Amino acid sequence: MIEKVKKNDNLVVFTLMLLIAIGMIGESSVNTGDELWNFNFAYKIFYGSKMYTDLNIIIPPFFHYIINLVFHIIGTNIVTFKIVGIINYCTMNLIIYNIFKTVKINKKNAISYIMIMQLTIYPLFLGSTNYNLLALTFVLFGVLLLIKYKSNYSWIMQGMISYIILFTKQNIGVYYLIAITLVEFITKGINLNTIKKLAKQMIITIVLLSFNLFLMYLEGNLYDFINYTILGIRDFTHNFWVGIDVILLVCIDIIILIVTIFMSKKKILEENKNEILYILAIYSIVLSLVIYPIVNTYHVKLAIIFPFITLIYLIHNLIFKEFNVNKVINIISIVIFCALFMFSTFCGSYWIRNAKFNLPYNHPYYGGVFEKETEEKIEKINEYILEQQKDGHNVIVLSKNAALYMLPLQKNNGIFDLPFIGNLGKEGEDGLIKKISELRSCKILISTEERFWQESQKAIDYVKQNYSKIDEIEEFEIYEIL
Repeated sequence: MIEKVKKNDNLVVFTLMLLIAIGMIGESSVNTGDELWNFNFAYKIFYGSKMYTDLNIIIPPFFHYIINLVFHIIGTNIVTFKIVGIINYCTMNLIIYNIFKTVKINKKNAISYIMIMQLTIYPLFLGSTNYNLLALTFVLFGVLLLIKYKSNYSWIMQGMISYIILFTKQNIGVYYLIAITLVEFITKGINLNTIKKLAKQMIITIVLLSFNLFLMYLEGNLYDFINYTILGIRDFTHNFWVGIDVILLVCIDIIILIVTIFMSKKKILEENKNEILYILAIYSIVLSLVIYPIVNTYHVKLAIIFPFITLIYLIHNLIFKEFNVNKVINIISIVIFCALFMFSTFCGSYWIRNAKFNLPYNHPYYGGVFEKETEEKIEKINEYILEQQKDGHNVIVLSKNAALYMLPLQKNNGIFDLPFIGNLGKEGEDGLIKKISELRSCKILISTEERFWQESQKAIDYVKQNYSKIDEIEEFEIYEIL
């Protein structure tokens, strides 16, 4: 039995991850947040909306390519969307496990370290399906190949991976390219061979990117792609916050840098392990830039994954190999697994008891968990929207909650369904106001709740100052544009 486990260790690790993840299908209720906003885009694309032209998506398309492929295979609902996130989570952890094995950490310790890493990864996973985690999974895979395979033709694979990362999340892709360039120059030296290798890798990446961009040009959404994914990103730069999380990340990076330099100077590790340390340290420091331009707790947790891997590698080689602490590590990892498994089981059982399985399978909220108040609000506002449509009036919910109401109607109001600073393209808030001024025969719903930090106050003020309030519904004031 033990021998079978050792031979099928990758399957065992994936299964362990699945056991602590599967219950997360029902962890969060159907409500406003990143998960719903990402699902909103994917669902609308599946039903005919055009990326960038019809939807103000601020990331490259690869994430939505994958989601739509899964939608075509399994079906279009919030449960399917969550399943993609669960598979991504399990795959990410499996890749990290293989990185540990590749750097000569034995399988038992590698599994224990993976469980300890859930202190960082699992809170991120609670956000479910997310393009940031998908991009980071590709980064981890690229690093695994960089460490494991030393072929003269590795630049082909690295060029392809760089393209995939860039077309999943643009800033993470740029950081990956910076990191791999530094790795090559530091480990192989700045010479003609290194420059040739990097140049060939870059050519692969550019050719693949150019092909995608050409297809966008033919489809007529190339400018909109550039507008939302590049030109509008500057609006995020005002969101800079320095808290204890950011300070902790910077401190870890400084420790990694100092220890790496010290160990290489003193030649504490064997030469091949020194190269591994360089790779891990460089990626740890460069990918810490993931926190920018939105510096918040979520992005700090995302950025800290690589430094955490590097710290484990350092501690394993400097301390754990010198002192017999395997029993303590195993006990800690078992406790973490049991706690997460029980949490997952609780969430899964709650989902089975409360999910909306009475809806049609292709309904966006099939299998979702609603608070009764939310369900009632969706029904009431959707009835109002349908009534207004019969009378020839369009209804726009100018709020972070717009997707909540538009998805069941399979209705798309474009930029108005996610009127967020940073998602508005080059023209920003002024462009949004211009689009509002061009509306005719329309009702606009403005929330009376506290404004979400990304919502445009200028646009809200414009509506209130220039149009008449005619009624209220739930938490919204209704303004009429004749």
